[in-house]
Amino acid sequence: MANSFENPHCRILWVSDIHFRGKYKGNLNAEGKLKQLYDPFLDKIKSEQQTSPIDYIFLTGDIAFSGSSSDYQAFWDWFIVPLYQFYKELVDNERINGFPKIITIPGNHDISRSDVSIFETFLNKYNTAKNNFEQQSQLILNPDNLPSFLKTFENYSLFFGDNSTYRGINKIWESFFKLDKNDGSTYNEKRLFGHVIDHEKKIIIILVNTAWFSIGDKFNELLVNNKLKKIHKETIDDLVTRGFTGKEIADTVDFYYRELTESILKMRDRISEYGTQITGREILLFDNIEKQIKLFPDYIVITCMHHPVNWLSWGEQYDYDDKGSGSYRFTLNRILAKTDILLTGHEHVPVIKMPEQINEQGNGWHLKAGMFMEDQIDLIEAAKYFEHSRFSIIEISADPYLFKEKRFLYYHPSGDSAFPEWKHYDSGKDEKAYTYTLSNKKGILAEESLPQLISEIGNFDLATFLYNRYGERKYTVKELAKTELYKLYKTESAIEIRLCIVPLKAAFSKLFVPTPFPTEHFLDEIIKTNFVDSRLLKIHFIWPDFLVSDQLKNLYINGDEEHKVIFGKIARYSDMLFNKFRHHFFERFSKISEEKKTKETVELAQIIDFKIVKNIRFVNEPVPFWIFKRYCKPKKTDI
Repeated sequence: MANSFENPHCRILWVSDIHFRGKYKGNLNAEGKLKQLYDPFLDKIKSEQQTSPIDYIFLTGDIAFSGSSSDYQAFWDWFIVPLYQFYKELVDNERINGFPKIITIPGNHDISRSDVSIFETFLNKYNTAKNNFEQQSQLILNPDNLPSFLKTFENYSLFFGDNSTYRGINKIWESFFKLDKNDGSTYNEKRLFGHVIDHEKKIIIILVNTAWFSIGDKFNELLVNNKLKKIHKETIDDLVTRGFTGKEIADTVDFYYRELTESILKMRDRISEYGTQITGREILLFDNIEKQIKLFPDYIVITCMHHPVNWLSWGEQYDYDDKGSGSYRFTLNRILAKTDILLTGHEHVPVIKMPEQINEQGNGWHLKAGMFMEDQIDLIEAAKYFEHSRFSIIEISADPYLFKEKRFLYYHPSGDSAFPEWKHYDSGKDEKAYTYTLSNKKGILAEESLPQLISEIGNFDLATFLYNRYGERKYTVKELAKTELYKLYKTESAIEIRLCIVPLKAAFSKLFVPTPFPTEHFLDEIIKTNFVDSRLLKIHFIWPDFLVSDQLKNLYINGDEEHKVIFGKIARYSDMLFNKFRHHFFERFSKISEEKKTKETVELAQIIDFKIVKNIRFVNEPVPFWIFKRYCKPKKTDI
């Protein structure tokens, strides 16, 4: 089988935690450092693009430092425009069909801090004693208050959202950000949360916003102003009214301060940097996303959010109180249960950090990003100011389901004449150590989709299938025959002739091993007709697995087991019948000998020569339905 990553099904450039400041623009010190960082980065992307096209660019939060318009303007000019110029040249010269699409999700640094009224409203109404976070959160996010919530990401959405007013004179926005074939309308509008479905690449991208309440020192300032100072004044007024004076007031206030500080710190942990952060929980239509995932069970699900799971509160991940109620709140575990690859930023983990399995069942993988660029590079005087800068390229194979993360680390010059560069990180491990199996796929075959699947068999792209599965060059494939039970194809090389039989609707028992096994099998005439010289004759049966056995097909429809378990059962069953078929097929020719020639064997020998039989090789290949669909070309329709 060919290397699964020689021609990846999907390729993603993943960059996180850029922390770009508008004030870098015009600062000679900062701009010099940015040039040293970005020029080699762009060179590396050019090199990787030549190896295999990049389909998506993911930016998983903290694109800007303070969520200001000047931050995004400078980032756009510094990062987006040069990238656009590179890809535009490729498109204009018809070296690629189109631009990679940029997918963004905000981080805590992407919150606009110019208008904090919604945070003040929340804090004024939040009751520390009652811990009424859920009630206040729902109040803030109800449709009447939604505009205030969206305003906290106003500058971010201005540049990346559908209603962007800064799109560039050369249609930069349309080229990189416009998603024509996208079922996730909630993501299209503001780029805050939602989902994207790519039917060509067969991936579903879920975008979760974990940035709200995560505004660092600004939140702490609001917290003190709205709670501590207010309570301080109320406490002193109350003590004076009650007749306290001098040291009594001071001691009592000191006691209250300690109690209040502890209470406020708990409150901050509950709703600030650590705590309930998932934004839009009440308006992210995850029920609809779940339906889409079930409708396309072979699609790979990639979830992007800025904060890793361990930065979220327990209640956001699990839904315990409402279990079994029939209607339950948004909780992260609903998404993670469906996720194959989880991408997060924020923690700036070192390059040696390996992916983790999402849960104890081992379903899905969690990849944590490093930072692309540290903050305040204009003030950093150290020689290695980009010591931990890194990014990744994720390659996905859909046949079989695998992915590989290629990590790139920024290397500093070792001498005055040396130039900094981005190098593929080498930890000393074998390349296979960075390849992971996507085992989260469930074998869900909707019964109502079976007629469509069966109708698509006739459009099977055999040439591409053979190339991807066996690494053979793309031979010309000729269709020889079509019956009610199968289609027959022929392809040949200098050393072999391959006859491919793709069953249309018959199960093994009907086509392979009828009872009794006939003296003259339907393959005999096919073999005799196509054996023209001494080349090896391969007869290759390519089975859509849902045609192998009705009983095993029902396991898919019920969806009770993982796809690999069900397909394993189908493969074993088909091999058992296939071996039985070969035994009966060749057994007929063993009876042909000079000593014993019956009328039956003489007639058989006239049909097919025994010398031909010695050059025959049978190949049995059941194909999982989710793989089979990838190789079915859509039928042409008259316009």
